[in-house]
Parts: sequence; structure tokens; C-alpha cells
Amino acid sequence: MAELLVDHIHSEALPDLLADFGAPDSALLLAFVPDRFWLEPWQDQAGDMVRTEQGRIFGPQGELKWRQVEQGFQVVYLGENGPRSWLQDASEELSSLHPAWREVFLWGERTDLEQEWIEQQVPHRFDYPISSQEHKRGRVTMKLEEWRDKAGMPCFVRYHSLLEAKGE
Repeated sequence: MAELLVDHIHSEALPDLLADFGAPDSALLLAFVPDRFWLEPWQDQAGDMVRTEQGRIFGPQGELKWRQVEQGFQVVYLGENGPRSWLQDASEELSSLHPAWREVFLWGERTDLEQEWIEQQVPHRFDYPISSQEHKRGRVTMKLEEWRDKAGMPCFVRYHSLLEAKGE
């Protein structure tokens, strides 16, 4: 059963929360600072994350995300077995919602079978953390879990995983 956990924490507590989180080896990190971003396997970079504006550690088991706000970070976890010792349970918010899956294409197209995707319109190279090499001119998709209301509008969205897909 999915759980939704939320809270506001002080900036200096973020590294401790991330270190205690216990993300599995397969978890991915997406985080932003003004001059760079990370999209790579999570390798316990907890100390580096205190200077981020926002970020998320995600995988099939759940997603922990944070966003810098006044005097700290707003933190949300959606998934299974979250950091209950750090965050408040708000799972009742999910009771009237239903989960649905969606995939969105990320930028870039694979060049041959190299570990590199290139965006041609605004030339940029991406090194997505994808281990498969199935499609010579493949793409990358982000699998999303959306919690939708009765009208079908997403109320909560969590990143699930990155997948290789056939190119267009």
C-alpha cells in the first residue's frame, strides 16, 4: 500500500534525512543547483544535497523529493516503506485517488549503441543512467505514477524509473 509522507525540515537536517533514508542500490538521483544538475545513480551524496534547490531520489519502491523553501526544505515521500521517523503521515490524501501509469520521452536520441543521447535541435549530450543497449537509435522514457482524482486530473506524481525505448 502506498503511503504519502510530508514535512518541513531545517536545511541542516537534509543530509541526515537522506543518509537515513536507505535508498536501494537501484535508486536514481535527480537534483538541481543553479549551475548544474545530477541525473545519476544515487550513491549517498547526502552532503552535496544541502545546497540543492530541489531534488528527488526515486525508484520502483518510491520517491523522496525535496524543494528549498524559507528556512529549510519541504519534503515529500510517495511510495512504500518511507522514512516515517522523519516525516508526518498524510496517506489519507490518497484515499480518494487512484494510481495510473504514464511514460514521457526525455530529450535526446541514442547514437549507435553508445551510452550517449544527443539532442539535435539545441545540441547537447546526455548521459542517462540506462544499462540496457537494446535500440541503436533509441530514446529514454521516464515512467511516472500519477495519483488521479475522479475527474482524471493528477494530484500527485512520482518518478518511478528510466527505461530505454525504441526511437521514433
